[in-house]
Order: sequence, then structure tokens, then C-alpha cells
Amino acid sequence: MTLTTLRTFIETDLADAALQVILGAADEDLTLAVGPDAADVQTENMEGERFLFLDRPASVISGITGTIGTAVTTLAASDWKLWPNMTQIERLATGTNPSDRWWGRVEVSYTPADLNRRNRALVQLVQLDLDYRFGATSEAIGDHNRSQRAYDEERVKIISGARTRPFA
Repeated sequence: MTLTTLRTFIETDLADAALQVILGAADEDLTLAVGPDAADVQTENMEGERFLFLDRPASVISGITGTIGTAVTTLAASDWKLWPNMTQIERLATGTNPSDRWWGRVEVSYTPADLNRRNRALVQLVQLDLDYRFGATSEAIGDHNRSQRAYDEERVKIISGARTRPFA
């Protein structure tokens, strides 16, 4: 997410450089917990399973390769099927490179389908950082009182909400 896009969701007087630091840190946290905000690659060591399960739903699979020993095979789209849950890939016994099981090291390159969920979490993490006042448990402004949210608990909720692993 760009700083310009972020500013359409968040109002702050913070300078661009300072806001960029907060955005960058939130993006790093989400990348570690959920994955990148662009193309992703997942590598699995398979031992004869019929299905491979992605960590994130895939909107587009750009390529699948299988490696057994030193032999690398680039699979054709007819060699596998992405199920409607977008995380389950079935190896097909028909197609250009037929096999009814996944074997060896399999690498799947894909575009995640959860980017909107990830971006929403990114905005929420930045807003949380902007709202957080270290050490404060509550504040009063005139007749208005508010309790400070538990920062760590909120971060965990936001990041957990960004994770997508539908049931297969």
C-alpha cells in the first residue's frame, strides 16, 4: 500500500516520512504473519499426496514446478486443478505431465486472493499505532473519558483477522 492510498483512510498531521515509518513497520509485521502483498511463492516437500494446500487463497496461479532429484518439471495448467476454496490444488492424472500424486519439491507461484483483507489490516495497524499513547491507560478531555485499548491484544486481533486459511 502506498502512503497516498493510506492517507485516503487515515487523517493525521504526521509528516509523510514519519507516517511511512509506521506504515513500513506494519507492512513488515503483516508480511511475517500473513505473507507479502503481491505475488507469493510456496514450496512444499510432497510424498505422494493427492492435494497440496496453499497457506493463502490464490486468485491466479502463475506457475507450478516439481523437482525430483535434479529433474525439474514445469507443470501445465492441465496437470492440476485449483478447487473453489482457492487453497486446495489437486494433482491430475491427465494433462501434459500426468500424475495422480504430488512428489518431491513442489513450488507454486501465485497471486493471493486476500489482498483486500491484508490492506484493511494494514490500515487498522497504522491507526492503532497513531492512537496508542504509551503508558496511558485512560484519558479525559473535558467531559469525555476513554480507556486505552490494550495495544498488544488489539494488534493480535488485527493480524489474526488478516489471516485467511479457509477450510478445505
